[in-house]
Amino acid sequence: MPTDRHICLKCFHTWRPRTDHKPLKCPQCGNPYWDRQRTMKGASREDAIAHWQKALQQPGLSAITYEYAREALAKLGADPERVPGEDDQ
Repeated sequence: MPTDRHICLKCFHTWRPRTDHKPLKCPQCGNPYWDRQRTMKGASREDAIAHWQKALQQPGLSAITYEYAREALAKLGADPERVPGEDDQ
């Protein structure tokens, strides 16, 4: 039984696989490209940062997905510590 988790890079859903085979699609959104980094052709760096900051604000976000989104923000040169909306409370 596999113990690792999969993360859909489109809808940020995390799940534990039932078999050793790579899933064909995300069980939540059904996207067959769930494991590919989202490409934002023609999008600016700010759009990519906004995408990952939105991911960090998802309710019920797993710790694995949270860390993945923080790493993506760090690679973009954004401050992964500051998430919009956190200071507003």
